[in-house]
Amino acid sequence: MLAELVVIARRAAAARISLEALLDVVPGDYWDRRAEGELWSAYDHLVHLATIDEPMLELLEEANAGAATLRPYRAETAGEAMVRREALLAAATGDTVESLRARMEANRERVLELFDVLQPAALDASVIFPGVVNAWGQPVAVSLRHYLVSWAAHDTEHAEAIRKAITTPPSPGDLALAARRRRRR
Repeated sequence: MLAELVVIARRAAAARISLEALLDVVPGDYWDRRAEGELWSAYDHLVHLATIDEPMLELLEEANAGAATLRPYRAETAGEAMVRREALLAAATGDTVESLRARMEANRERVLELFDVLQPAALDASVIFPGVVNAWGQPVAVSLRHYLVSWAAHDTEHAEAIRKAITTPPSPGDLALAARRRRRR
């Protein structure tokens, strides 16, 4: 593995260890909780975390195949990216916490396997964010190298959101939504 990827992988591993420790202590009946003003429940954040490495796998495979330009979710537009992201989330919604955690682990192992074979030139590929433009109307892009640095911190952001969700007392609306979700299962 390239030295800079070792650093990124270690940062991601540290964030993942912290996240896993948090997930170990979330009571089963707290997964439906959400922080005030938050659209996602703790469970929704877990679903996202379980699926988010899948588009990363696509990016890494394309980069290693020599692609100079990469697009998350292989999307040309923001709407297309959102549809693909929502499809991933919908497909995993309803899975048990244990199966989501297993999926997170399997996806992360596959990402690290691709890190092992990623070629140095692949880190210079441009990741273009669908639908995002700068002040001059040009697509916003970063190198895969910088994208991976942000990816390594991603778990930390969602761990904090889960932490806030489980420490926020449920509102009456949240209780009604949770009851409806349980009836659907």
